[in-house]
Amino acid sequence: MDKYKDVQGGKPVHLLNVERVGVRNVRVPITVRRGDDVFNLSVNLNVFVDLPSWRKGADMSRTIESINSVINGHKNEDAIEHVSMEICKECLRRFDYSSKAMVEMSTVIFLNRNASGGSESLVPYEVRVNSELERNGASKTSLSVEIMVINACPCAMETARTILKERIPEASDILDKIPVITHNQRNHIVIKIEYTGSLDIEIKNIIEFVEKRMNGSLLPLLKRSDEGEMVVRAHLNPMFVEDIVRDISFNIVRNFSEIEDDVKLTVSSESEESIHPHNAFAEISSTFGQIRKENNKAHHTFVWVPG
Repeated sequence: MDKYKDVQGGKPVHLLNVERVGVRNVRVPITVRRGDDVFNLSVNLNVFVDLPSWRKGADMSRTIESINSVINGHKNEDAIEHVSMEICKECLRRFDYSSKAMVEMSTVIFLNRNASGGSESLVPYEVRVNSELERNGASKTSLSVEIMVINACPCAMETARTILKERIPEASDILDKIPVITHNQRNHIVIKIEYTGSLDIEIKNIIEFVEKRMNGSLLPLLKRSDEGEMVVRAHLNPMFVEDIVRDISFNIVRNFSEIEDDVKLTVSSESEESIHPHNAFAEISSTFGQIRKENNKAHHTFVWVPG
């Protein structure tokens, strides 16, 4: 028998359920192996369980024990979302009075990227995983990644085109054929996929797909020709934040046809506006099925124009 009083097991003053109790900002190392790729990650963890109204406190040390048990037994998992769910399972095993466990993971992965001139860079991508597991077996997971790109404003471009044509009328023909000056900025695209049960998602494929749509991510190393090529590509395809979230949402759903209709997709785009003190932001949040339905509807809609 333990000689120390079980304070946590006592009765609270106020009989209220606690939705989340646990630990935050726990740093652990995890190795993830995906095919030929090996990622040695430093992961930040938040781990919680719920607490019934009749219990004063949670046995907080059990959250760390749950983390350690999974991490120490973890050998080259193929996905951090699998590690996250295993920690949920271990928490429910140790917290017999809790009905659900929640884990929030954040980390940075690095991928090699080449500029148009061939110079190579390591590019960081922020990845987040949220997992929740109930004692009845119901589970849900969200996986998100942030990709930094460049975007150019189409509105300022067309306004500048008009101004230049008025000021240099003899250049009107050529100005109609080329992209002209506009403001451009860093843009943060976040892709989040939410699902129940299990889903095999290759986060690297999502990253590469978005970069292809946006003509590449931002690179630490650019030579002169690389800079010029990146700026020209951005100006050949100027986009509002609204254009970005629509384009990415439409094409992710179209290209990842294996993902079920009930999986939720959230795409956001935030531009660090170079000519404003604020940022521009847009977001689409829907299911793969609903976006597919809207895409099909749009393709079969005809607009009658009198005349």
